[in-house]
Amino acid sequence: MTRTERYPKYERCMVLAGGGFRFGYYLGMHAAAIDAGRAPDLLLATCGGAVAGAIIAGLPDTAARKAWLGSRRMYEFLGDLRSSERATAASAAVRSSQNKVTL
Repeated sequence: MTRTERYPKYERCMVLAGGGFRFGYYLGMHAAAIDAGRAPDLLLATCGGAVAGAIIAGLPDTAARKAWLGSRRMYEFLGDLRSSERATAASAAVRSSQNKVTL
């Protein structure tokens, strides 16, 4: 088996960056790509993009994803999110000042 056969190249990749609650935008971008006949073969995602990626992977189609966004279950999911005790501006400043950067 050749390398190309074993690792086929992707035709399209969609990058879903961070942004916390921007995952709704990313779901719309993905739906638009599908509607245009350009569905991505690969999703690369982080933060809010990873939420969108999980929704895309977990629900079968655009209609189901859109329905979930407007559902009571989604509302409760978002309402139950809590920040950790470590997630404060002061603790972030202290942690970042302790990081050493070398060039």
